[in-house]
Amino acid sequence: MLKRTKVVIICSLSVLCLSWGANAQKLDYSVFGNVHVSLDKKKSAGNADLNSNTSTFGIKGGQKLNDNIKAIFKLEWQLDVTNRKKTDAVVDRDQWIGFKGSFGKLLIGTSTSNYKQTSSKIDPLWRTQLEGRSVLMATSSRRLSAGAGNDRGRLTDSINYTTPSFNNFSVVVNTTFSGDDSETSGIGIRHATKQSLIFIDYFSDGDVGGVGDVSADRESAIKIGGYYVVGSWKVSGQIESSKDIDGSDYMMLGASYKIDDTGTVKFTLGEADGKKKSSSFALLYDYKLGDKSNVYVGYGSRKDDINADDDIVTIGARYIY
Repeated sequence: MLKRTKVVIICSLSVLCLSWGANAQKLDYSVFGNVHVSLDKKKSAGNADLNSNTSTFGIKGGQKLNDNIKAIFKLEWQLDVTNRKKTDAVVDRDQWIGFKGSFGKLLIGTSTSNYKQTSSKIDPLWRTQLEGRSVLMATSSRRLSAGAGNDRGRLTDSINYTTPSFNNFSVVVNTTFSGDDSETSGIGIRHATKQSLIFIDYFSDGDVGGVGDVSADRESAIKIGGYYVVGSWKVSGQIESSKDIDGSDYMMLGASYKIDDTGTVKFTLGEADGKKKSSSFALLYDYKLGDKSNVYVGYGSRKDDINADDDIVTIGARYIY
């Protein structure tokens, strides 16, 4: 498989170089990112703590090679703006080169998996301390929706392909090429319109063993969900079976209501069954200060039959550039 990957990359780069000289146009690029901090009081921690919630910076862009294909790239990093660090101060995120056109989109490098891509779309509290994969830990599998690696939310040593949309349907497939038996793969089917999204995502773990499993059997997870926008409301939800991988199954419901042009109320309800057996809810009020900045205040609570219960109050601010 590793040899095949090298052939694909070499061929892709060859096409890029040949097309570049003949038809390449001006490179378009932009700098992007966000600074996101919150002051959080968790019952389990005692004192309040200041956190950086996935503050990032990066550069992305592309260059049209001809009428049918465009070379694209993305280089993104995450940093902690609340703590000074002499080592590991900057952590890489999506880092890939790719091509897109009428054939779809192909990414080579480190990219967000099909499984994680839809997690952010149904969780209205994503990237806050109240998100389902964080302290509440009751609304989605953190292992497959966070971190980086060949079996995490961001796949390293991977190839990621998205088909063109046909009657609002598209398919995302990705696989890793780590050169050993731990390679993983996934496939997702989406039906997307301006008002709605319906998805099915499947992930097959490599020969690394799941929860309590030291065998070489492959493990898998699957989830079904989506959202619908009607008027000032956006409602979302998903059910997820990932007992093989992290020991639990999950259910999540979410909703947001836009009060006016500046204020939005967001709510989630979740449940975990298995190694984690808990239920949670969270409520947040978000206020826009402008097109690129917002502040919010929220509260979340988790009732846990196995571990200690937890509550959290959060006050945050974010600027997107």
